[in-house]
Amino acid sequence: MGQYIDLLGSFIIGGYVILMILTTNFRMQDSANQYYQNTFVQAATIGAAETVEYDFYKMGYRKSTDRITVADSATIKFRGDINNDNVIDSVSYYISDQNVLSYSSNPNDRQLLRKYNNDISIVVAYLTAFKLAYYDSMGILLKPYEISTQAGRNRIKMIQIYIKCELPDPIGGNFAPVEWRKFIKPKNLI
Repeated sequence: MGQYIDLLGSFIIGGYVILMILTTNFRMQDSANQYYQNTFVQAATIGAAETVEYDFYKMGYRKSTDRITVADSATIKFRGDINNDNVIDSVSYYISDQNVLSYSSNPNDRQLLRKYNNDISIVVAYLTAFKLAYYDSMGILLKPYEISTQAGRNRIKMIQIYIKCELPDPIGGNFAPVEWRKFIKPKNLI
């Protein structure tokens, strides 16, 4: 009878040890997955920021007037010699509708699109927020009605960019947001 009690006790202790090992393994896998997803979101944010930053610094290059042709809180269209070939290019950035990414469980997911001249728009990043604010030479925020005309857009000397990226699917109820914000003063607008 004592052998059966010893055998039963060893099964219980062995099962408990196996359960502890499995729980630890699942937690490590969860942590690794979360780390990978966070790295993915950070890389996407950095990639979008680098692309936007490169184009915005070239804004107005070799163009003397009407450098910015469209400016609102989520869309911008500007002109300049972007690729340094003595030809004035047109570049626009805008976000897609929310229903474009229907496969994502994040309700705020959108695409940041870049249109270069007459080419097809390309996806720069998948994000949840893309906001632009415009400032004059004194650093004063220009109101939307002030930049609705070309004369008002010609007053733009500095642009604040805000990008927020999140995961398409939550991890532990969290979409792991990454935000990037920068003021850009294109030399050719000054």
